[in-house]
Amino acid sequence: MPATILLAQTRTGELLERLSAHTPPAHGTLIFLLIGAIIAAVLVIPRGMWRLTGLIVTIVHELGHGFAGLMLGRRSLAIRISPDQSGLALSRGTGTSAPWMTFWGYPAPALIGSLLIFAALFGYPAPALAAAAVLLIISLVFMRGFLAVAVTALTAVIAGLLVFWAPPVIASYAALGAGLFLLLGAWKAFGNLLGAHARGDRGQSDAAILARATRVPAGVWIVLMLLAMAGFTALSAWGVWHHLQVLG
Repeated sequence: MPATILLAQTRTGELLERLSAHTPPAHGTLIFLLIGAIIAAVLVIPRGMWRLTGLIVTIVHELGHGFAGLMLGRRSLAIRISPDQSGLALSRGTGTSAPWMTFWGYPAPALIGSLLIFAALFGYPAPALAAAAVLLIISLVFMRGFLAVAVTALTAVIAGLLVFWAPPVIASYAALGAGLFLLLGAWKAFGNLLGAHARGDRGQSDAAILARATRVPAGVWIVLMLLAMAGFTALSAWGVWHHLQVLG
């Protein structure tokens, strides 16, 4: 058997083993959660860091719009982001599908964050990171502009490297940290939305767009987004509580 084929089979076997392996939280649930929280805090709280990492939250936000639209048959999706963390997801479709697409921007990072947290807590970080990498690679076809392509590609590469090369314990911490980062980042972005509306600076916010499209007040849409994000956060909290109960 040629060496290249043997090497490919070996690599494939190693990858399948990583994807199927069960990796419970390392060093006890409390320490596991503490380290994950520190990772998330470092990525979100410092302003200089947030200027960079917030772009990932923006990408997930815009993909939330995009995939919600694709679910209802919208097409020709194109996503752009700007250095100030604003973004735009354009697509073609019926007017009735537009509100659904517009709604899912802010809840999307909280949803994906919750899924990553669950995957890390229940011992399956590698499949979650692999799914994230594949989804981001597929999403490249929708990205327009250097910044959107670069952020999406770099995030996909990091997730892929964690799956292929990182020890399972590192992948586990990375999945938890990424999940908490997206969850915390979702709330930080939502706080910016609330601040803008409180100042009367609604501009082209998702809630303002929804209000114009449906004639339902922007405040109602903000509450609905809040409830969706709170639901995903509560789900994550339940997962944490469950593991703490098992630990106890």
